[in-house]
Amino acid sequence: MLNSIFQINSLGLSLTILVLFVGFIITQFSKNYISGDSLYKTYFVRLFALIVSACLLVNTDNLIAFCFFYALTNVLLVLLMIHKDKWKAAFESGIVAARNFGIGIACLLGFSIITYIYTGELSITKLNQSFGDIPGNYQIISLSLVCITALTQSALLPFHGWLISSMNSPTPISALMHAGIVNGGGFLLVKLSPMLLEQPIFLSILSFIGAFSAFVAMLWAFTKNTVKATLVCSTVSQMSFMVLQIGLGLFPAAISHLIMHGLFKAFHFLAAGSGIQIKRPEKLRLTVAQKTLLLVIAMGFSYVSINLFSVAAHIPINFYDSSIILFAFIFMALTQLSLSILTSSKNFLVPFFAFFVSVSAAILYGAFIHFFELVLVSSVHMHTYAIHLPHWLLLSPFVLLWLAMNYKEDILYALPEELHLRIYAFLKNTSMSKEVTNTSVRGEYAN
Repeated sequence: MLNSIFQINSLGLSLTILVLFVGFIITQFSKNYISGDSLYKTYFVRLFALIVSACLLVNTDNLIAFCFFYALTNVLLVLLMIHKDKWKAAFESGIVAARNFGIGIACLLGFSIITYIYTGELSITKLNQSFGDIPGNYQIISLSLVCITALTQSALLPFHGWLISSMNSPTPISALMHAGIVNGGGFLLVKLSPMLLEQPIFLSILSFIGAFSAFVAMLWAFTKNTVKATLVCSTVSQMSFMVLQIGLGLFPAAISHLIMHGLFKAFHFLAAGSGIQIKRPEKLRLTVAQKTLLLVIAMGFSYVSINLFSVAAHIPINFYDSSIILFAFIFMALTQLSLSILTSSKNFLVPFFAFFVSVSAAILYGAFIHFFELVLVSSVHMHTYAIHLPHWLLLSPFVLLWLAMNYKEDILYALPEELHLRIYAFLKNTSMSKEVTNTSVRGEYAN
């Protein structure tokens, strides 16, 4: 019976290691964080149950068991988010999350019912193989339900509200939520990737949804003035980029991104309390001509680095393949990394250091992706495809935003003040958490 319910493969094992590692760190952090709390034991029982449920979820091959552990994981997360149920704002945050997860669970159940009716299979592995036998219209309906489930879990637009409204969660639970639970959407899509390949239009849809959500979340981040709020926008953006990679057929790259984001975001949330003590280094004051020159130099460093990334990742650069979108984003990221170093000091060694960091980051990231492609070869494969003009247009707003970031002082100075304020207010208002989840008076916390 256990063999029919659970299946240990490279994908499940990789995510189990991630869940256990992050769970262990968060458990150790929680010992002091939650010390003296009246619900101390209840907190740890729920935390342990959540970690176990998540581990079972990623290794489940039975549809019924998968739905059960999916729902159980989300229920336990909501209970941990609330923790202090007499704290109204925290309770309301849990309610907002529960409604969102309810949509995802209902869609997952709908998907399971449709696929079982037409295939008679409860094994996810066998269902991946026989999904093509389902009539085309019902394939579209079932995949639409799966995509909605993934979007609700990973907090992509328009289901981002629950994550933005989760500020009242205990810090270690926020770390677990952002480092692990929100990754569930990407895991679900990768686990069912053979089904997505039966209807390739869904890959294009996911790539555009991921790109749009990432773009909006990046804009929202500019309006945030707290560490936790900025991290929330970062998570929405990173989850969107993960879904974009899935939409491009880069399934191993999406899993490697999921794991890196999990480790990165867990650290940042647990260290959020010290974020206000970090003093940012002062940047050099540069003219437009100087900025442009340094940008060109940084792009030169990035060009060399991106070719080394291609070698390390074993992904050839092909301007007609969907992987070129990934290359474009990495190129912009490496350029920005080099530029941030170049503008930090006038020391003559800085350009050499910037080049070294850019090249090292590219090689390490490429090697990491290739490593997971080898690890996941038995369960996940890369399926890139030919791209067309719409995919290139998908990149244009990111390129414009990236350039605007580097010339933001000059652009803001040129914009009328009223327009500047209107843009800021619009982004601020559209990224606000639900009003009932806000704690406006400090005394409300002491319940």
